[in-house]
Order: sequence, then structure tokens, then C-alpha cells
Amino acid sequence: MKNEYFYEIANFVCKFNKHNLMDLYDEVVLPAFTTKDNWRLKKGNFFFTDVQLIELENKDEKTVAIVGRFIRDTVLKRDQVYDQNSGKVIHDPKTLRSSPSSVFVLILNNHRLIYLKETPYAPTLEMFRETAITFLRRRTRDYSKTLLDDHKKDFLINYGLPDLRITPLTSKKGLADFVRTYKVLQTVKITLKARNNDEIDNADFIDSLQERSEAVGSNSTTLLYQNKDEGLDKEKMIEQIQDTTKHTNQHVQLIGLSKENEVIKGDNENFKIVQSISDITLSDVKDVAIKLFDKIKKLKSDRTIHLPRTEKVVQDKINKINADSGS
Repeated sequence: MKNEYFYEIANFVCKFNKHNLMDLYDEVVLPAFTTKDNWRLKKGNFFFTDVQLIELENKDEKTVAIVGRFIRDTVLKRDQVYDQNSGKVIHDPKTLRSSPSSVFVLILNNHRLIYLKETPYAPTLEMFRETAITFLRRRTRDYSKTLLDDHKKDFLINYGLPDLRITPLTSKKGLADFVRTYKVLQTVKITLKARNNDEIDNADFIDSLQERSEAVGSNSTTLLYQNKDEGLDKEKMIEQIQDTTKHTNQHVQLIGLSKENEVIKGDNENFKIVQSISDITLSDVKDVAIKLFDKIKKLKSDRTIHLPRTEKVVQDKINKINADSGS
């Protein structure tokens, strides 16, 4: 029987004020993932390991990714067990160290993140985000300390500490299936978040709205569709939401009534893309990354996902990066 693993795809939006991920790639981004660091909390000790920079096979352009393993080192605790012979719950506290993990592939060309949970109770995507932003901010502070006083002040004003948002890519089928569970779809709220400026695809309505929002210094803009009495047209709303979420920097909230007249609430998590993969050797992170990228290329060709073109300024930086061959 083949082992089957599940992975999701997300958009990794890292902003240094108005600057993007690749603007501080050498100074902050790569060191944040590759230096030995850890983040200790009550819920565990989080860190990256087996991190490497690799080139992925892509006939269209040079494609580079930071790949590695994300670990949550923790201690599982129990207080009691049920004894079947006596039919009673017995106080029996014990502890067991556990280190569940996930594999991540951060594609630098388009900021797409592939996240595969390789063990039960693997750290979540939100845990990954919290750890990554912690390390990115630590590294930004460390880098600023290496600068002369005048340059340090200018750097902190210009770049500041980074913000990070990870938005799961969504599936049209998953979206359609979820929306159709509503008897009455009353409210759809779409929030446009700040995006990577180097992943602009075309000047459609969403891009135009995003540009207007950014022009006035807004970090987010909200579209609200609402009809609490008769409900919104579900089929047309599916198309509207899909057209919006293909840009991958939008958060969608849905509110309505079920067939039993119970309130249903949902968001991106309810219709995100989750795919399976088998025939991979988890001990070889590089091999896992290569096979995951092959899956992503297939999803793109099937139009299941959208991958933005690499902007020239980013591709020029990518072309200068020395990485292990992914072939």
C-alpha cells in the first residue's frame, strides 16, 4: 500500500513597508530560513531544518525555491487512561516527546508556498507563518545592527519590520460545492489585502481596485455583497468570488442559512486547494520539492491554479542566484 500525503498551496506575501520579498532576499529572507534559530513557546519549540536553495526544472524560466522541513518539537501529556478490565478511568500521568513536521517549498519567482504535512499532528500553516515572521523580524533587526548609525536609521524608516500573510489558494470546485450548501446566501464580504507588487498580472477590475486602494495608502479594501431577504444569486456569486480569489491576496467571508435555517459561516479555509501525493521519499527534502513542483505544473496546465508571470526585475534577481540543480 502506497503512503499518501496531503499538501496545500498558498500565496506568501512578505512586505517590508512598500518593499517586497526579493528586495531583501540576501540580507534578510534567505538567512531567516537557513540560520540555526528556534522559537520557544508553551505549545512547542519551532524551527526549520534541512533547508536548502534549489533550482526547479522549468522550461519557461529559471525557477528557484527555498525548501526545508518545519518542526514542532513538543511534549505530549496525558493525565488518565480508561481501564477496560475495571471499567474505570485511572489517573496515570505520563509524557512523551514528539516532533511532528511538515515540508515547505517557497517558490521565489511567484511567492507560492507548497506545504506538505508529513506526520500526524504536523504543525499547521498558521504555525509556519508565525515562526517565519518571527525569524524574519529577528533577522531584520540583526541586519540593521550591522549598518552604520546613519544607514541604520534610513534602513529602518525605509523598510521597517516585515509583515507576512499566507493566503491559501482556493479551488473553484470546492468553492462551488461549499456555496451550494446554502439555502440562502445572504452576505459575501471580500477583503483585498496588500499584495506583492511584483506579481501583477493584468489590469482587470480587481487590479484596478487594488491600485486605487494602494494609491491612497490603504492596506485593505472591502467589497460587500448583501441581500438578507431573498439571498444572493449563488451561481453568479461563485463566478464573482472565483474571479476575485484567483489573485490569491483576498480573504472571503460567507454568511447565510442552511436548508434547516441554521446560520452557516465560511471563509477561504472551507474551499482551499488540498491535493494528495504518493511515491515520495520524505528523507530527501529536495526530491519531495521536485515532485511537488511537478504536481504544481500539472495543476497550472489543468487551470486548477493560477501562477502569475515572473516580473522582469524579479527574474533578473533569480538569474543571479546560485542554487543546486533540481534536475
